[in-house]
Amino acid sequence: MITTGIHSSTGAEYRAFESDNLFGSKYQEKTKNGSGFLQCVFCGRDTSKQGKSMGVMVGAGGALIVHPQDYATKANDGGAMGWFPVGSECIKSVPAEFRLTNIYEDKVKGV
Repeated sequence: MITTGIHSSTGAEYRAFESDNLFGSKYQEKTKNGSGFLQCVFCGRDTSKQGKSMGVMVGAGGALIVHPQDYATKANDGGAMGWFPVGSECIKSVPAEFRLTNIYEDKVKGV
């Protein structure tokens, strides 16, 4: 569900997407013995090791997917987490306006 909110200290408005599956049990199970960096933030499966993953900006300590244009506004309100990859099937549940290509091109292939 897409929501809007107000930053607690600046009063700036931001857009966010709420999902019950973010860092959920599937993610926890699949990443318990690894770094979790290139695994889907929803299901924990491996994503593209060539840096072609789509992903999302996560804020509020892992509670919300924040619109990329609003991330600077929301990120410091409850815990900035940054960009996380989302697998090709799971990304279908994320509204297109919240999707972002890999922003860590220097950290792919064997990370």
